[in-house]
Amino acid sequence: MKHKIFKKIKNTNLIKFLYFIIILFFIAIIIFLILFLYKNFYLTLKNINSIYNLQNKSAIENIDIDLFNKVELRLNKKAKRPLPNFNAIQNVFE
Repeated sequence: MKHKIFKKIKNTNLIKFLYFIIILFFIAIIIFLILFLYKNFYLTLKNINSIYNLQNKSAIENIDIDLFNKVELRLNKKAKRPLPNFNAIQNVFE
């Protein structure tokens, strides 16, 4: 029974079908290769470039976090002083 099916299929149709399948296979391989190179090489180089640019813009000196916190606490204490009682102050012009 299989022999009858193969006899019905002409050789030209089989060659056209194989040609089409081979072209689709190579297109799929090329698409996969492009995606692989994009994800593993291009994006990596792009990230390295952005890190390098940000490294040049960042501060060179290290910040003393403890000293910064102390200064911030002192500034907050100065800003939160209570207002004097103006009713208790005597008017010198009266």
